[in-house]
Amino acid sequence: MATVQHIQSPKDVPSGHKHVLVVLGQKDEIERQGENFTMTVNSNLSKNLFEAHLDTAIGDAKALADRERIDTVFVCKGRA
Repeated sequence: MATVQHIQSPKDVPSGHKHVLVVLGQKDEIERQGENFTMTVNSNLSKNLFEAHLDTAIGDAKALADRERIDTVFVCKGRA
């Protein structure tokens, strides 16, 4: 099962490290970059709804990581 690490900036992801990155943005989307994925989570929601949405997105990122044999999910609460 993939581990989750919280980071301050997307730049904190180690280079050459296969990963799923979860970042905040204006809309929900998933983008693949080679062996890596970036999941953008819409942060324009009420606080309670956003927190639940982010938790769901992290769970989805872990499931994606497991399916793709990726060991780490990085979560960045800063904007992409």
